Amino acid sequence: MSSDTSRTGDDPSASSETPSAGRRIALILCLAVLGLAAYAASLVATFPARTAARQVELPEQIVDVSGTLWNGQAILAGGYEMQWKVAPLRSLLHLALDVEWTLRGADTSLSGQAALRPDVVTLADVEGRAGWGLVRAAAPDLTVNCDGTAEVALSRVVVSEAIQGAVGEVKSSSAVCSDSARTPPEPIAVPALTAVSSIDGEASRVLLTASDDPAAPMAEFSVANRVLTATIHPKGAELTKVLPTSGPTTLEFPF
Repeated sequence: MSSDTSRTGDDPSASSETPSAGRRIALILCLAVLGLAAYAASLVATFPARTAARQVELPEQIVDVSGTLWNGQAILAGGYEMQWKVAPLRSLLHLALDVEWTLRGADTSLSGQAALRPDVVTLADVEGRAGWGLVRAAAPDLTVNCDGTAEVALSRVVVSEAIQGAVGEVKSSSAVCSDSARTPPEPIAVPALTAVSSIDGEASRVLLTASDDPAAPMAEFSVANRVLTATIHPKGAELTKVLPTSGPTTLEFPF
């Protein structure tokens, strides 16, 4: 009896067509997914920032927003303007929304990068000049006013539930400060200062010294376990004209 060579299992052409069809289906699915992803990205890239802002409660410091989520700007209190642009490649590599940003105003010119995740915000390469007006815009209830500026060079800033801190330094110019809550608001001459920030595990630290005398600390600040600890040394207490100058004074502020 002759063998039946017409059976599918013995037909070499049939066995080669099956994986070929599977590859075509996989290719079609991949192209469809890529197409949907590109379409979604285009929607995000062109979605108006002002429309998105209406869906959330913005801080009072943000006066207006314009542009798109991909490339936009915000007008802040005090006449400051922040611009941002999404960095798509870094966003993919970091699995976060990565943006390049600038912040400018009459006394301020800062730039840097930001990686935004649901549980943490990380800034990198924050550099430039910041004026006291920016501090007043961020904290409108602050009664202290100074006429100095600061040079900022922070390689990293982290804000999350577990960590709040920075790595780098900030150098301020000499300034004259006053507190409107005092009567009368006596002017205080403040020397040029240097603040060196560091992060160790989940704790952060800032050491404040006079720029011309870095060996003598004026104050130390640390944040750990949601407690801000401030240690004011005698040299720093002299500026406050309130704290004792006989030795360090330590204050704790849970938050």
